[in-house]
Amino acid sequence: MATISLQIGQAGNQVGYAVLERLAHEFDCPDSHFRPVQNARASAIRSGQHRARAVVMDSEPKVVRMLNESTLRLPWCYSKRQTMCEQRGAGNNWANGYMRYGHEYHEFSLDAIRREAEAADRVDAFQVYSSVAGGTGSGLGARVTELVREAYPKSALTNMIVLPYMTGEVIVQFYNAVLSLSHLTTASDAIFLLRNDDAHRVAQSSYKLKTVTMDALNNVYANDLAHALGPSRAAAGADCGLLDPSLLSQAQRVAHLVPHPDYKLLTTHSIPQMPESYQAFSRYDWSSLTTTARAMALADSPVEEGFNRRLKPAPGPVPGDLNQQVAPARGATSLATLVTLRGDQLGTANCSAFWEEGLYSAWAPSPVLVAGSTLAFGGHAKSVSTVLNGSRNAMFLDAALERTQRMFSKRAYVHQYEAFGLQATDIENAMLICEQVVASYAGL
Repeated sequence: MATISLQIGQAGNQVGYAVLERLAHEFDCPDSHFRPVQNARASAIRSGQHRARAVVMDSEPKVVRMLNESTLRLPWCYSKRQTMCEQRGAGNNWANGYMRYGHEYHEFSLDAIRREAEAADRVDAFQVYSSVAGGTGSGLGARVTELVREAYPKSALTNMIVLPYMTGEVIVQFYNAVLSLSHLTTASDAIFLLRNDDAHRVAQSSYKLKTVTMDALNNVYANDLAHALGPSRAAAGADCGLLDPSLLSQAQRVAHLVPHPDYKLLTTHSIPQMPESYQAFSRYDWSSLTTTARAMALADSPVEEGFNRRLKPAPGPVPGDLNQQVAPARGATSLATLVTLRGDQLGTANCSAFWEEGLYSAWAPSPVLVAGSTLAFGGHAKSVSTVLNGSRNAMFLDAALERTQRMFSKRAYVHQYEAFGLQATDIENAMLICEQVVASYAGL
């Protein structure tokens, strides 16, 4: 079953490329994300090379050109026919990306996606990579997501979105984020939050980088996503020694992680985290890894160290009381967790700590899914990743909403969006949708 990647905008293309490269490197170009080239002469690429099941879109050519140059030395490439870029950017304006580029890319998007779908025996899922701070990724990304939902209503649709630094990269980034997330939470099945602040902390604290570049952030995202979403098999409960013979599909992962349509925000982290030079001197057992992964999930910590490991599960909620707040001294309440283990001696691993009472909302139908693979990942003999749908996942949206409301009350920058056909009422409606998402997560 195929997973088709849609890379949109500068950040979306960079992260999408990093994830595909990690999947190709770790899992030898898995059929889910790549297909072998049948006719090397007609394709004008090397014999034996694989082609990514991907569509590439941007409003500027620089990043797309860099991606194509980077794949020249790799065992895989992008299809030039599945690539489209313009010569001008969207000016950090969501309305420009959604209205203008959404119209210009409409026909190409549907044709390119259809070609990829027809080249697969069966489409399992679509993964849309974009950012929410700028114009192309946030605006065009939201429009393309809606087009995919309309054209392929039965396929799993996930969005991998890069969240900007909270200190600010673009003055209107929170406008763009609220507008983008209001559309994505309606159209998408699941939204993976790639938080720049968290990735920066991992790169600096865990990987010991003195200077944190965008490539370093993208490598953190690629490591987490490829670990969690790469080929694996479901375990029998907490016993990782018994794995299902069939590979877990992306649709199965999404169905588990999002048990209710009001809760679609996901975060993911993986361990161990260390410079490559440290790996030869480090040894881990499954018990320490799963204990640390559970503590990180409870504390919503992106790193292995420097957080409160004494947090306890939140007390059980009172059914029907939507005004409850998570106690500050306690950990996050979750709806669902996907735990993926990769490495040797899986039969000795036990993930029962993830079933601890109080970790999950009382109405969560099946809160834990454990998956495993005997293949090592990232040079580590053993490694663990978690994908979490929890009460703290709406924190960025809550902060973005508060800042958007503050600017909108003074009608700051609204004219820039109106210039491309967006109305003030559209912004008001977007804020209302995001308010409901925040309220839903506050009620866990």
